[in-house]
Amino acid sequence: MNGNQLMLTHYCSAGNQPHMVLDKQSTADRLVFLFAGGTNLRPEKDDHVHNVRFKMINDYAVESEWDGFKDGKKTGTTKFILSRKK
Repeated sequence: MNGNQLMLTHYCSAGNQPHMVLDKQSTADRLVFLFAGGTNLRPEKDDHVHNVRFKMINDYAVESEWDGFKDGKKTGTTKFILSRKK
């Protein structure tokens, strides 16, 4: 938390740390984090994670989508599905 705002920091192996804030349109089962700056990166140039979405699939699984940016443009999305054993 930063005051009353939920934040996410991605500690990247590339050495940068993009910061994102929870979007107001998020719901209990879909969290959307939008880029809000970072350390060790120039967002208009450097390769970095820019936005992240988490979707609660059920009590045992969550899906996340991580948007990559470089030179100020989206380069792709990496999707993960994490689940625990029942």
